[in-house]
Amino acid sequence: VAEAAMTEEDVRVARHAYYGAVSYIDDQLGSLIEALQLTSLADNTIVIFLSDHGEALGERGLWFKRSFFDCALQVPLIVSSPVLLPATRCDANVSLVDLLPTVVDMADPKEGLALIETRCDGRSLRPLLEGDGLDSSDLVFAELTSEAMEEPAVMVMEGRYKYIHCESDPPQLYDLANDYKELENLAGRADVAEVETRLAAVIAANWDLEELKQSVMENQRRRRTVDQAHAMGREPFWDYNTTTPGKDQYFRPCAANPSASNYNSSFEVRLRPDSEIPNLREFP
Repeated sequence: VAEAAMTEEDVRVARHAYYGAVSYIDDQLGSLIEALQLTSLADNTIVIFLSDHGEALGERGLWFKRSFFDCALQVPLIVSSPVLLPATRCDANVSLVDLLPTVVDMADPKEGLALIETRCDGRSLRPLLEGDGLDSSDLVFAELTSEAMEEPAVMVMEGRYKYIHCESDPPQLYDLANDYKELENLAGRADVAEVETRLAAVIAANWDLEELKQSVMENQRRRRTVDQAHAMGREPFWDYNTTTPGKDQYFRPCAANPSASNYNSSFEVRLRPDSEIPNLREFP
């Protein structure tokens, strides 16, 4: 916050905008639920509400999402079906990779999971949704290899503990049950040495960080090659653009245009003469 010259008022305005976005999503979700009720589909529909990542809004002087602190890492996961599922709340560690096996298992509890032939890191959360516990561990993994990272950073959570490892930084260990703001780094303390050793071993068993680093660097080299190629021509844009409705885009057979051709004599695409969008060339 200090380096970016962000004032307390700037932080307040940013959080105000974020809360406005949350209110907007809440309204849209309400419209979805209302539509399900009006179409008599609410009793046979499972609604899953989630996000892809959190957002730091000045906490610890951080912005955006590139950290393993809970403000950026935690996401909502609300699964609702008043008829099919009991009302319950669970504090077990789960991950977005659990969604695929979960929805497949919910759709076909008897044979659905057996139909997943490709490798799948997640596990079905159906037992949790039905009020039971999970048979497997509540270990959750994450990794960061995005821009501004000197080395790949990885994280593992088990129960109340979060352990963060990066080759260029000291290890971090937090007890979220007693330190939900993650202000006290317990790494290196004797009273939690067993926890740190166990979680460090989990990371060592699941990541080859040097191989991951080399893979990221190779990906970066390829991106630079593509970027240089783009610099020589027309810059591409990846924004999503809504397609023009067919009624405004396509000609239909008529006396003036019996073939319903969408091309003029210069083979340029043209729109309907009555479209609000002007034609590239006047209709004959």
